[in-house]
Amino acid sequence: QKQGKNVIAVANLQGTDAIAGSSSRGPAHDGRIKPDVAALGTNVFSCSSPNSYATLTGTSMACPGTAGVLAQLYDAYRQTHSGQDPHGGLMKAILMNTADDLGQPGPDFIHGYGRMNALRAAKSIEQNHFIKDSLSVGATDTVRITVPAGTHVVRVMLHWTDPAATVNAGRALVNNLNGTLVQGSSRWL
Repeated sequence: QKQGKNVIAVANLQGTDAIAGSSSRGPAHDGRIKPDVAALGTNVFSCSSPNSYATLTGTSMACPGTAGVLAQLYDAYRQTHSGQDPHGGLMKAILMNTADDLGQPGPDFIHGYGRMNALRAAKSIEQNHFIKDSLSVGATDTVRITVPAGTHVVRVMLHWTDPAATVNAGRALVNNLNGTLVQGSSRWL
């Protein structure tokens, strides 16, 4: 389940942003980045059976925190988009693209895209810092992004919800989309 393409796998962080030794690590069997994001999962004060509370540790603590943040982000989207529900893939992309990078620069197989940053994600939704588009098989598309003067960091992510692969496929990706970011004569892949 944690290797699923369209699910959100969450790494277990300690309060110091260090990865917990018990946290699952990637990559997925076909090289995809997993986990997707990281969240506090160590020494979390939580409900405990029967009718009590306890300090618990694990991805089982990091995941509910992530689900709670996503519930708030869904509400932020509805409030700023005439009550419409967002697509799950868009919310996953926003969560990953607004995360605070941890570990090696860029996404990695320990922290994913980094520690989720709920405030940055909510601002991204409120300011409409995303583009929804579609593409036909074999087609290309050009999307222009205006970057305001004085912007220090621009994060661009190409994300899509991929259909299920055939059972026991060596490669889970069905659609393989590639993006190129071009500024003047400079190119980044």
